[in-house]
Amino acid sequence: MLTVTTYDQGTIRTGTIDDLKRRECTWVHATGPTASELASIAAHVGIPAPDLAELLTRAQRPTLRELDGHSLIVFRSPREGKSFLTKPIAFLVSEDKQDVCTLTPYTSRSVEKVLALPEQRKVGIFARGATQLAYTIIEEIVASYFRVFDAMD
Repeated sequence: MLTVTTYDQGTIRTGTIDDLKRRECTWVHATGPTASELASIAAHVGIPAPDLAELLTRAQRPTLRELDGHSLIVFRSPREGKSFLTKPIAFLVSEDKQDVCTLTPYTSRSVEKVLALPEQRKVGIFARGATQLAYTIIEEIVASYFRVFDAMD
């Protein structure tokens, strides 16, 4: 499932994959992306779709890499359930445009929380650009680990 959120003249709106061509901050999030969705993101970021799919495998380790035009961050996020599991979440942060693409194989409560922030808060985050948006999502993932640790305790 693809969710596109874009900053447009001081407001937040639901967008399309084509909004990645704009100069304002756009966030494309793919949960359990289909081959077609991976192909759309791959065309934008310049990474082959099979390589993007590999970022979402169970064995994918956290990493940070500079690619041509994007920074790649793979983080692991807690997955709700009876046992402690983590899942990969890949971030592709554009260097020259203001966009972030995130991909994850499962629904992420952390991503859902950021998507559900009040519009004024999202406007403030998106207005500061792709780096601030990626930071906000990662910060929420880190906070989710504290909730898991508290539950384990």
